[in-house]
Amino acid sequence: MERYQIDEGGKRYCRPAFGLMEQPPFWPDQPVGVALTMVIDMTDADSFRKEISEKHKTHITINSLIIKATADTLEDFPIMCGKWLSKDKILLPNPGEICILYTIQIGDSIAVNWIEKASQKTLLEISAELNAEIKEVRSKSKNKSMEERKPPEPLFYLTNIGTIGPIESVSSNWFPPTITAELAVGAMLKKPAVWNGQIQIRKIMNVFSLFDHRAMMANTPIEFLNELKRNLEEPDIYLV
Repeated sequence: MERYQIDEGGKRYCRPAFGLMEQPPFWPDQPVGVALTMVIDMTDADSFRKEISEKHKTHITINSLIIKATADTLEDFPIMCGKWLSKDKILLPNPGEICILYTIQIGDSIAVNWIEKASQKTLLEISAELNAEIKEVRSKSKNKSMEERKPPEPLFYLTNIGTIGPIESVSSNWFPPTITAELAVGAMLKKPAVWNGQIQIRKIMNVFSLFDHRAMMANTPIEFLNELKRNLEEPDIYLV
């Protein structure tokens, strides 16, 4: 999508994939949501997380790794983090301005929060923000609203329902009409898998990308998921 981006007043825009060709008369005004699933081996990522936690005497969660890896990947695929402004114009984040929106649920308390400029932050910085937010939710034991403060736009929706229970798949009939894509993450579960030619017990996690097909062709979210998988499966190379 890089060749379609236009600078206007210091912001990045692009045309949707089907804005670059003649749209069929039946092309809908509402999102055309398509879901993709990617299987990620998190065994090395979990070991990496524990090593960094011990080295720096802090607690780094799987969520921190996922947010860091997602933000870094989005830098190469900004259309995944887009916001519809009109049927032929999508607002993109500027380089280094990736904003990840996430939720934290503890019991019946839920917090909606976001990490600004996530791709510019280290794993330890992201972890510190998450830990502070979890502590705040636990201490207040009440819901927080996005109305209290407004996140920057555009932003990327990331939902990790796997932290609530052993969920392996996600299905949704609703897609936010203003965004171009979002990501849901399942639980990290121990499963038999082939590794180096042998069957081993590995820590496997499914991720689900829901994208608006009007904004992009299928190769974009597939390439996004492939890079995200690489980042998480080789954390000592891509997440340091």
